[in-house]
Amino acid sequence: MNIRKNLKIRFLTALIVMSLIITGFPVTRLVRAEETVNYYDLYTGAKDATSARYAKNLGQRFVVPTGTTLKSVNFVELATWGEVLPVDIQLYAWNTDFATSKAGTVLAEFHRDTQNDNDPINFVFETPFPAGEYLVVFKRDENNSIVTQLLYTNGDTTYFEEGLPVAGRSAYINIGLLNAGVPVTEPNTTEDPLSYVDLFTGDVIEATHFEQNQGQRFVVPVGKFLKSINFVELGTWGDVLPVDMKLYAWNTDFATSAAGPVLATYHKDNHEDNQTVDFVLNNNLPAGQYLVVFKGNVDNQLATAVFAKKGDTTFFVNGVENTDKSAYIKIGLTTAEENTNTGDTSTYFAALFLMIALSAILYKKKAFN
Repeated sequence: MNIRKNLKIRFLTALIVMSLIITGFPVTRLVRAEETVNYYDLYTGAKDATSARYAKNLGQRFVVPTGTTLKSVNFVELATWGEVLPVDIQLYAWNTDFATSKAGTVLAEFHRDTQNDNDPINFVFETPFPAGEYLVVFKRDENNSIVTQLLYTNGDTTYFEEGLPVAGRSAYINIGLLNAGVPVTEPNTTEDPLSYVDLFTGDVIEATHFEQNQGQRFVVPVGKFLKSINFVELGTWGDVLPVDMKLYAWNTDFATSAAGPVLATYHKDNHEDNQTVDFVLNNNLPAGQYLVVFKGNVDNQLATAVFAKKGDTTFFVNGVENTDKSAYIKIGLTTAEENTNTGDTSTYFAALFLMIALSAILYKKKAFN
């Protein structure tokens, strides 16, 4: 009798636990922690040359070793000969040569409307790519002054200019690698690409300095989802500083919004002067108004260049509206409702398991009464 009773209890317990796991209730599970990104330079030596000013089809082939995955391609500097230019970068799987690879499927894209001379670029992939050979193309057929500093090759890599290999040379690039074991999924090549919307316009007016509670309200239009908040530059007045950012739903004013629930966070330990910051969200957020606070009650020199505002946006300094101005920010929008919880069949199966378990418990209780 006791054996039958114990078996029933174990069976009912298993049903309940299975239901809680599937529905996402907080049942303790073993989860692998995200691993540290290791950066590998494709170059060595000192900068001693520059690609031809108007050369086209600039790119670099590189290898992601077995046992690692590719998280990012990082340009230590990308030059513009003193101009401010748009940048479009594409990642491809390597196939035979430059032309064949470039004719293949684009695995990932990066766009920036305004690249300043020698600014860094961090081309980060939300989903890491597996071991293999890749080609990053950072200038296609554009007739502009985008160029790269040239160094010497470090390992199995090839730099291309006008689509042709340049022996022994490398662009000023490193790659971010993760150890194998971080979940990897194949890229979704049908996903709508990001479109970037500048919140600023015109030339720099001024820069912030020691002011606290700096942030920006912005609007995600109907039919779009928010994927990222991108700081073209975030200054430190020459210091190396930590950065902590928080995203909130907009509610009435700065103080009320910043007292609400935090929708997403970003942290960086060592931010150098005028580097970019790409605050990429794990879950796309729907149309609406948001507030990003990129400096809270912090007494340091984290700062932003200030421009005239573009569109329906509000810049705050010391928590107070800075009329008609904007920080050096753009937002990344998509039409894809990626990673948002819309429900699936697992939810219904979980509910069914839970109902069966609860019904059995109630029936058993009634029978004993």
